[in-house]
Amino acid sequence: SPWIDRAERKSPNNTMTALFENGMEIAMGAPTLGTLSVILSDGRKKIIAEDAAASFVWSDDSRFIAYSRWRENRNQNLCVFKISDLLTDVSPDEFRVLELKKFIDGKIEGVDSPVYQPRTFSLEYKQ
Repeated sequence: SPWIDRAERKSPNNTMTALFENGMEIAMGAPTLGTLSVILSDGRKKIIAEDAAASFVWSDDSRFIAYSRWRENRNQNLCVFKISDLLTDVSPDEFRVLELKKFIDGKIEGVDSPVYQPRTFSLEYKQ
């Protein structure tokens, strides 16, 4: 949910853990902004983003984490963190509030603005 203050999700292969922490509302009753990090298979903790929204999802092959990141204008970008090189790809598309559902076979699916005028979307991620 984009409104939570903490979330923890194991990778599908159970070797890593993604963490969303220190979530704070960006405005009264609004979605949260916090820190997204990953605990890698060797035990190191890598901060992915300090301006992340609470919605994130692992790819089915445990190679990527799709997440949303807040922009200064209070819109969001869809981002993909690559475990192999610890770098992030950022989509130029802007969304209102992302609720990511799944990331299977390179396809990221979710809902933009799940509460007000929801719109489902599906994006192909070309790695």
